[in-house]
Amino acid sequence: TPLRLTYSALNIPAGRRADFTGRCDLRSAWSGLRQDPFRMRLYYALPHYHDLGRKIEIVAGRASGDTTVFSTMSAIGEPAGKALTPAFDLTGFDRLRFSCTFQSDRTRTVRWGVGDQEMCVMLAFIDGQFNWGGGVLHRNNPGTPVDDGTTLHYTQPCELYALPAHQGQ
Repeated sequence: TPLRLTYSALNIPAGRRADFTGRCDLRSAWSGLRQDPFRMRLYYALPHYHDLGRKIEIVAGRASGDTTVFSTMSAIGEPAGKALTPAFDLTGFDRLRFSCTFQSDRTRTVRWGVGDQEMCVMLAFIDGQFNWGGGVLHRNNPGTPVDDGTTLHYTQPCELYALPAHQGQ
């Protein structure tokens, strides 16, 4: 089944490096589900960004620490999807973090969109009883970045939604 995470509140300043991170609380997203969604493994990850994209990653977290599930620095036009061998088991993890890093050479701000705009989308294939979707879905509030002198860091909580996956006969 699919897991899709999107960061729609992109606001890449002209001539700057910026990363955008969505922090997803899995426990609160799973609290209303009757079945145990913690028994889920990620098998394949496919990132999507345009020509300003420099890196995208998924990190799973729990009290004992964080583990990078997937990371790529593929340039536009290069294969970026990857099978996770072995599949990454999310048992015991209670949060996911996904982020995209961009380097702008433009003279104006770049936002979410097609053409000369950008995207930050992560599609993963999982085993599980639910189709998952979400991310930072509002486009009008990029938030206040933290500037470390080289990169602007935007971080926001994400929303997650689960729909029952089709169960074959």
